[in-house]
Amino acid sequence: MPVISYFFGIYIRMYHDDHNPPHFHVEYQGHQALMAIVKW
Repeated sequence: MPVISYFFGIYIRMYHDDHNPPHFHVEYQGHQALMAIVKW
């Protein structure tokens, strides 16, 4: 998975052809989170 950004040990990654909705994968010290991009 390509790394979009790396700072303070936090990796932010995003697939260009992953499933919807568009989202980022965030990883820090073995913990993971998905951050969705949604329109209100």
